Amino acid sequence: MNVVFTGWLNGVRTVSLVHLLKEKAGLSLSEAKAIVDALVDLPVARLKMSDARAASRIATALELMGLPCSRTGATLTLTGWRPGVEERVVIDLIASEVELPLPQIVEFAKKATAGSSVKVACPAASLAQELASEARICGAICHVAP
Repeated sequence: MNVVFTGWLNGVRTVSLVHLLKEKAGLSLSEAKAIVDALVDLPVARLKMSDARAASRIATALELMGLPCSRTGATLTLTGWRPGVEERVVIDLIASEVELPLPQIVEFAKKATAGSSVKVACPAASLAQELASEARICGAICHVAP
């Protein structure tokens, strides 16, 4: 089983996550740190718009879908993705709120629904579930996959 890390939440506790990976996945300090560094270096999606209120509404809706999104003024920053969120849903949501070029919206939606990931192998499904649960407490976005 693998724990697949697909992003992080604002305030991710990287030191706690490194220790968790060492403890639960049996990684060395340097291996665990490399994984956490790779996680926080995953590409983010940014969408700039002119309407801060629309940005706020979109950020709230994306968060309700389980997508980690922060807002600074009228700029949205997406720091991860979750499997199962459909690209078309994200496109429709943004297009209904703001007038932006469709290619710009599509690029953002693609990153929101199928971004990069970092995998950690676990010898047992129960350990993978435990690692994923505790990693979420640290602010990581992850799921268990075969």
